[in-house]
Amino acid sequence: MKKLMTALILAGALLTAAGCGGSDDSGTPVAADSKVAPLSQADFSAKVQAALAAKKTFQVVTTTTDADGPATFTTNVRMSGATADAQGNAQESTLVRVGGTLYGKGGQLTSDPKKPWVKYDPTGQNAAGKEPTTILAGAMLQLLGAQLDQYRVVSTSPYATKFEHAAGEPVDGVATAKYTMTVNVLKATQAKAFGQYLTSETAAQSGLVELPVEVTVDADSLPRTFAYEADGAKVSGTFGKFGEPVTITAPAAAEIA
Repeated sequence: MKKLMTALILAGALLTAAGCGGSDDSGTPVAADSKVAPLSQADFSAKVQAALAAKKTFQVVTTTTDADGPATFTTNVRMSGATADAQGNAQESTLVRVGGTLYGKGGQLTSDPKKPWVKYDPTGQNAAGKEPTTILAGAMLQLLGAQLDQYRVVSTSPYATKFEHAAGEPVDGVATAKYTMTVNVLKATQAKAFGQYLTSETAAQSGLVELPVEVTVDADSLPRTFAYEADGAKVSGTFGKFGEPVTITAPAAAEIA
């Protein structure tokens, strides 16, 4: 049986791999040899999060590659205060998180064409039997829904035991600085730095102790790319579409199984 961390980073493959990336036309293109002033470890996470919050919306295209090949998952995020609504898409499946409630359709989640969505309410309604979501569909939805928080690996610098920076490669014509850090997973998950993507419970079950991560950031402190490897799977992500309009809504009640 594969480790739980493998299940987390490969959960997007269950949604059916599909290339559905987006171009990034935001920011001002600069010369490839322009230098980006580096951020300190103390400032990195706060400035990156503040830059994303200022844009309010953004897209992340994540590709996970293992022995079975690549699987691509596209997430659109809308930040509002301390919360982040999100919608994730692959070829045959869609995940939506609005106000903390998670919805999913397609793939192996549902088979009723009239009610294609399932719902998971973190307040415990499903577990209490007040919602018709099956235990299996609810568990699968939680696993897949964790992918919506995958981009939060760029905000784990406060828990890094190693933090280095160097000149980065341009991303869509925008100059970047590259940061290499080794994240203490125990401390990061205790602080909920990964969101639902990696929690204290899942980290303990997987045995993951530290996670080497590479992140590129532009002159406005916006993250541009991230990459890491765990349990033989390589994960890379690209940010874009900063500040562009995005619609993220919960499905109609009549469509929820």
